[in-house]
Amino acid sequence: MKIVVTGASGRTSRKIADNLLARGISAVDLILVSRSPERAELAPYAAAGAVLRYGDFTDLASLPQALAGGERMYLMPMNHPPNVIDEAAVKCAVVSAARSAGIRYCVYQSFIAAGSARSSDDDLATENALKASGMNWSILRTAIFAESLGRECKRYIREGRIPASDPFAARAYVTRDDIAAAGAELLIGSGHEGKTYNAVGAVITMQELAAVLSQLSGRAVEIVASDRSVWAGGIAAPPSDLPRLVGRPGHSVLDQLRENKRELLTGVPVGGEVKFGFQWQARGLETRPEDIGLRMHRLHAAAKAGDEAAAAEFAALLGENPIRSEAWRYAHPDWFSGESKN
Repeated sequence: MKIVVTGASGRTSRKIADNLLARGISAVDLILVSRSPERAELAPYAAAGAVLRYGDFTDLASLPQALAGGERMYLMPMNHPPNVIDEAAVKCAVVSAARSAGIRYCVYQSFIAAGSARSSDDDLATENALKASGMNWSILRTAIFAESLGRECKRYIREGRIPASDPFAARAYVTRDDIAAAGAELLIGSGHEGKTYNAVGAVITMQELAAVLSQLSGRAVEIVASDRSVWAGGIAAPPSDLPRLVGRPGHSVLDQLRENKRELLTGVPVGGEVKFGFQWQARGLETRPEDIGLRMHRLHAAAKAGDEAAAAEFAALLGENPIRSEAWRYAHPDWFSGESKN
């Protein structure tokens, strides 16, 4: 049974792979798809026998070779500003590509607000596309990532306040560890096809959060009225299916803050891995890097139009990594012609 995990260089996807290995899946049966397969974090999986492939949702032509041979797939969602990527259209196209590549069963990581909040319209559209695809499917709707609260809390502690338009708002959170354990169960467990599950670790109030941050920091963190709240309102939390999926309740986000007090207060992570930063922050980058697929298409168009600087950058990226270049040669043979290199 070949299992495809998308977004494989990301922290959640790597945890899913770790859970699969811990449950007896052989590394040789893993196909780890990433837009950055050369990342050092993926090297141990390759050394153990996993297949690493370049695949970029913003470069749909890269997906046939990336997904080839897979039987089951974990579809990790995207996270782009709506003015950059039409996520609904792209993810629906990924579902279609998976079906065409021969994937028979797909688990999609959705969000608990799908179907109830406009901000999650792309998740609902993807769920519907998956249900209509002809593949077998399961859907894992997650609460807000607990790790994202850690990023917010650094600011709350620094400023000593939590701006709130609704001081009684509550939000639901879940840790990456819980998502990964549940995701692995859906991939290889039995009886999950055609079902939608909710992964919710804990629901906390703003008052609870302020109290914990005050205790951890040794300074008062207050809730202050604001028309422009950074915690604008609650997300209704459905009953959690984590006990059913992983045999235990989800982890508390407040416990996660306590366990990672050093990173919260100093920025120095516990155990060497940044937990509360974005993936690109954990890599020491100051801004989120542009999707390589989008960048290549943009540079290719500029090079064809006569932009010599774009042509030079395009040529450099073509030769930068053999894993990517092999996939690009398959998906975009015109990129390797004299015309595209000027």
